[in-house]
Amino acid sequence: MAIFIFALTPLPDDLVFIPLGVMRYNALKAFIPAFIGKFILNLIIVYSGLFFVDFVADTVGITNDWVSVMINGILGIVVFILMLKIDWQKYLGRYLARTKVT
Repeated sequence: MAIFIFALTPLPDDLVFIPLGVMRYNALKAFIPAFIGKFILNLIIVYSGLFFVDFVADTVGITNDWVSVMINGILGIVVFILMLKIDWQKYLGRYLARTKVT
């Protein structure tokens, strides 16, 4: 169950696979839940992207799929840049300092 959960979420799989390898756990028994978890994770990502393309097309009123994909790509790049450029630790520290219960 732990292998499946680590494969289904963005948690690092090495935390589970290294100890299993040290214990000489059966590779097939570890591969099957890992494969199923990664497969379901990829299905979630693909269908989320498909939903978002349709959402942007309906919101903006675009009927051409390529334009919608381009808009999604630009939005994804902007979000990626913001994730890298913003000092999240600083903002989280400020937020926690303001909401700290005394």
